[in-house]
Amino acid sequence: MAVLAHNYGVALCVPISYVYLRNGTPLAHLYLGQGLPSVLRVSLGALEGLSVLFRPISLSLRVVCNSLAGHLLLSVLLDMVCTSYPLI
Repeated sequence: MAVLAHNYGVALCVPISYVYLRNGTPLAHLYLGQGLPSVLRVSLGALEGLSVLFRPISLSLRVVCNSLAGHLLLSVLLDMVCTSYPLI
């Protein structure tokens, strides 16, 4: 869980600091569209905020699952080779 917390923190800090330093303004203009009705602005802003918060978790989970799948595939292939060609 510590790795996920670290990834979550880094993945949140890096894009926010990049956009802030690049534009020099807060990030509200990215989440709240100009010229939209207020109900749509709030709902889209909340949805965009949730997607930004969930993205590091989903990407970390994908990395862990892909790593696990690769190790399982290697162990299955090694087991198939060892049972096919016994060392006698």
